[in-house]
This record gives sequence, structure tokens and C-alpha cells, in this order.
Amino acid sequence: MTIVAEQTSGGVRLLRIGAPETPVAAERMLRDLDDAIDGALADPDCRAVVLDCAASGPMAPDPAPLRTMTDRIEAAEKPVIAALSGACRGDMFELALAAHYRIVTPDLSVALPGLQFGLPPRAGASQRLPRLCGSMATFAILLDGADHPAPVGFADLTDNDPVAAALDLAAESPPAHPTGARTDGLADPAAFMAGVADARERLDAAPLPGGARRSVECVEAAMLLPFESGLEMERSAFDECAATNEARALSWLERARAEAWDVPEAAGGTVRPIARIAVVGATRVAADLVLACLDAGIETFLVELDPAGRAAVLDRVLGTCDARVAEGAISDQARDATLARLTPEATFEDLAHVDAVWEAAVDSAALKTELWRAIGLLAPPGALLATAGATVGAMPLGVAAGRAGQVVGLHVAGPSRKVALIELALPPDVTADAVATALALARRLDVQIVRCADHAGYIAHRLQTALERKIEALMIAGADAETIDEALMAWGYRASPCFAMDVEGLDRVLARRRAVSGQGAPTDGGLSLLDALVEAGLSGRDEGAGLFAWTDGQPTGDDAQSRSVMDALADGKGITRRTFDDDSIQRACLAALADEGARMIADATVLRAGDVDVAAVGAIGFPRLRGGPMRAADQAGLIAVERDLALSGDNVTPSPLFSDLIKQGRGFTDMRP
Repeated sequence: MTIVAEQTSGGVRLLRIGAPETPVAAERMLRDLDDAIDGALADPDCRAVVLDCAASGPMAPDPAPLRTMTDRIEAAEKPVIAALSGACRGDMFELALAAHYRIVTPDLSVALPGLQFGLPPRAGASQRLPRLCGSMATFAILLDGADHPAPVGFADLTDNDPVAAALDLAAESPPAHPTGARTDGLADPAAFMAGVADARERLDAAPLPGGARRSVECVEAAMLLPFESGLEMERSAFDECAATNEARALSWLERARAEAWDVPEAAGGTVRPIARIAVVGATRVAADLVLACLDAGIETFLVELDPAGRAAVLDRVLGTCDARVAEGAISDQARDATLARLTPEATFEDLAHVDAVWEAAVDSAALKTELWRAIGLLAPPGALLATAGATVGAMPLGVAAGRAGQVVGLHVAGPSRKVALIELALPPDVTADAVATALALARRLDVQIVRCADHAGYIAHRLQTALERKIEALMIAGADAETIDEALMAWGYRASPCFAMDVEGLDRVLARRRAVSGQGAPTDGGLSLLDALVEAGLSGRDEGAGLFAWTDGQPTGDDAQSRSVMDALADGKGITRRTFDDDSIQRACLAALADEGARMIADATVLRAGDVDVAAVGAIGFPRLRGGPMRAADQAGLIAVERDLALSGDNVTPSPLFSDLIKQGRGFTDMRP
């Protein structure tokens, strides 16, 4: 049961709302709640309704039940009071806004994540929230989808026990007080419209999904139109945005993120609690893991014998914490409490007293083998054992540790500093307990997981290499780095790949590839453009030339010597060099990523096309608004994408999965494990 009704002696109907776990359950809960509210409002013995909204769940697929219910509450002649605690998000926030009174805990957070799906509000939030709080506070919540403290004007009363306070208020028989009739947030029209203008400037500076602009228009309507007209405008905007390819792509991506947690190897496993964790190593990743564990409230032991390496990790951890204080994100006291959970000079003997070991040492097979022999001897039985590397698989490390089947890969993919995506690499003999505990740890760290087989390179490296190799082919065929970066950024990539390769150093990019391929990752063999450039001493920014020419640390266009290397490679391959427009570059890169994703589906590196999309968006900066390369390939048409593999003239043989799906009239996103 998601709704529990209780009738108090004073004629107050208390409806306790459970948190649904799935979108389908959320829709069923909304229908049940609407029936319960309707029954309470029709009951002559009920004088008021209290909604205990202690938890939020996913958004329901169909907005109709939520709209019906919020309309019913708005028109109610009996007071409807919402008691709110914890995090109030999405549909629950829309419901709370429709209530006549809101009583909240001091630490309540609120969020409207609709724009994560490219959608404006759908049940009146664009009209009710500005009437309570004004336009500036409304846009702060609407336009980023993140959790925010409850804004001034949202709550009628703050109490540590909001349910008890709501029952007390209901017992006083307050009048019905619908939000649509409130005007506190509209009291200063000039300030309100200044907030609208500021929001439009933000959209011009950093474009957001189309639903963002429609959201601004709807909030503006709260000042200019009657409440009912504003509601109609919002619903029309939502329905139109929901029909766009952008919204469908974001909805697919969100579904893929949710499905990624469905890891069959965890079935029947027991989650072992983790109170203390050891992070082993002196890499940047080790520092990021230490921070993530500390932030999650886990007592953390840093194990690194080299004083210089240990100092580097601690400098990064302390620097990040101090920066948070300087930015006002946390207080001095919160920083100190976080750092108090860290044992900075732990030893290998301390491994005997932890619940988990997360190794994040330098990616050297010899070093890792020795480390894991020690970890296997010292870590307690049943401890979660994980490696953060992507070059040496979990299975050989488990063998080295004498813990076969107990070591998993937990590889941080994507930008450093903030651990946001972890590739969960599972060897064939992994135990269900290890997988279940790893998933629980990822949830506690509040990071997205994506499961993959224990194949060298995992998902993110293979996608990154596929994109880089396609860029090399385009440059040999005549495209220049600046044009490629501009084309991909215009398409929605979060970073410029040519710029990033030059900054990393082409020699380091090659070393990364070779380290992974040396462990059995797929490779197309042969020399690449990067090989030729590095051999010529053109390895990127540090050398003054690479894919770009560099002056004083800034790219300055094409480098003549690098271009001559590319010309020589084109001549040797019999390629006639030409110019490429943005569309051709975008299509060629999409084809390369979709082809690599198809190969990972075929060789069972991933279970689903959605796993590829989650990794591509989270780790290599693929445009969110396109849903990932597999979804984007389906949208473009698999016949066209297969043909686009040849745009750069490198004669790639497509994955056989393309022809199989084309014959069946299906797409990647139609596939199921």
C-alpha cells in the first residue's frame, strides 16, 4: 500500500503517502491518492485533510492523474495541509504546491527535475510557485533541476515534527486557502519581470533544453494572466515539449540510467554494511575516492607508503574541502567533521579492520599484482574488494589476492574531482554478495553505476578511443582540429576532444591506449595519426604543436608541420583530402561511437544499448539532449549511420549487428537482454 488513511478524533483525515519505487508505481500511487482525497473531501465527517509527504519517488509517466488531483485540491472547500520533510521533488513538490498550507522541517529541500527530461512543469508549479515566492526563487528551482532549500514564502510554518504541527493546525479549522489565490510573490511587478528578463539572459548565455524557454514563458504568465489561463498555458507547453525528440531522448536516457542498476549478478546477494573503507594508492583517482567516501559519511583510511604520494592525495582532498568553504557550499564545522573521518597515514595492517578496500594505484600490472597479494592476505573475509583501474581486470587481481570471484572493478569514468559515474566490471565468477555490496556502496556515494563485463577497457575507454580514432581519420582526410571541435561542440558535446587530446599529450593518449590493449582490449592495429605525430615530436600543447599549433599555452589553429604529417599519411593511404562540413563531422563521429557500442553489445561487454548511452553521456561528454549514441543512431536510421562510417575514408567494416537489426526492422533501443 502506498496510501494509508487515518481518521483522527477531531475529524481530520491523515493520508500517509509512501514513496513509489518505479514510474508505473508512481502513477498508481497518484490515482490511489486522488481517490483518497476525493473520498475525504466528500465525507461530511471530515473537516480537513493532512498529507504526510515524507518521501518522493520517480515521476509518473502520465501527467493526467497529478493534474486531476491538484485541480481537486485547488478547488477544495476544506483545507488541505501538506506536511513535508526530507526531499520534496517532482510530482510530490507539485502536489505540495497545490495544498492550501505547507508545514515543513527546517532542512527541507525541494526540486523540479522536469528539465532533466526537457520538460516544463506539468501540474501548475509554474503558476503556483511564483505566486508564493516570486520569479527569482522560482527560476532558481526550475532551471537546474537540483535540490534547493525551500524558498522563502513556500512554507506557512516550520516545525521539526511537521505532521504533528499539521494536525494541530487542522484541528483549528483554518479556512481553505488555495495557492492560486495567493499573490505575495506577485506583489512587486517590476522585480518579478526583472527576474524573467534575467532568466532569459541565462538561457541566451547557456542554452538549456527547449522546455526551459517554455518554462520562462509560463512563469511570466503567472504575472500577466489569470491563474486558470496560466495553467492552460503550462499544460499546453508541457504536452508540446513532451512530443519533441529532445524530450524523448532525455526520457530514454533517464530510463537507461534506472535500468543500469538492474544487475543480474546481484540476484540473491547479501549486502554487507560498510562503516570503514580503505583507499589504496596515490593517484588523482585515489583522492577523488577519498572525498566521495568522506562525503558519504564513511570512515576512510588512506593507505599509501610513499610520503610524497600521500601528501599529494591529501593536498587534493584538503584543497577541495577548503574550496567548498570559500564558495560557501559548506561551513568550517562541516569541513572539519568531514576530515575527522579520515585516517591519513593508515598502514597495510589497518586493512584487517575495514569493511571494504578500494585500490586506486597507478595502472601497472606488476605493481597491482603485488598490491593485491598484500590486500588478499590482510583484508578480512567478506570485505568488499574493488579496483579502480581500467587496464588490469578484476579477475587476475582476484587470483593474485587469493580471492577469486570476490574482487570487482569499480572504475571512475569521466571528469575527475566529482565521482559521478562508476563502471562496475564483473568477472565471470563474481559472487552475488560482492556485487550487491558494490551496488549498495555506489548508491551510498550517490553515483550512477553502469555494469560491464570484466573486459579490458570497459565501456568508457572503448568509446573514447573510437571517437579519437575517428577524429584522426577525419584529420588525415582533410578536416582540421578547430573545425572538428567546433562541429562537435555545436552538436552538444560538453568538451572539445581535439583540444583535450593535445592538453593531455598525444604521447599519453597513446600510452593509455596501449596499456589497455596490452590487456586484451579490441584494437584495429597499425599506426595511427597520433603515432606519426608523436614520432615527429608533435605531441601536443607541451611541445607547442600537435593536433593544434600552440602559443603561450593557447591553441592557434593548424600547425604546418602537423599538417604535412597528415598529408603524407593521406597519400600513403590513397585518400583524397577534402573539406568537411559540421554535419559530416557530426555524423561520422556518431557512426563511430554507435559502431563501437554495437560491438560491445555483441561481445557482451554490456547488457543493453542503454548502458552504452549512460557511459557515453556520463564519461565522454556525448550530448545529453540526444540520449546517447545508440539512441541517436536509431533516430538517424541505422542504414544511414552504417553508411556514415565511410565518411572519413578509413574503410571501417561495420559491426554485423547493424545488418541484423536492419533486416529485422529494429533499432538498438528495441533490444532487451
